[in-house]
Amino acid sequence: MYLSDYLMLAILGASFLFPSDARTHTVWVFCLIYVFIRIKHRK
Repeated sequence: MYLSDYLMLAILGASFLFPSDARTHTVWVFCLIYVFIRIKHRK
């Protein structure tokens, strides 16, 4: 795993520890986009 992967997990963890609908939704959108880009780059 790369440092950016741990950073993403930390952000996700924080969003669950400190629930805020708008912020959590934004974090999830960014994470989904980030993961999608990473998967495309690996292929």
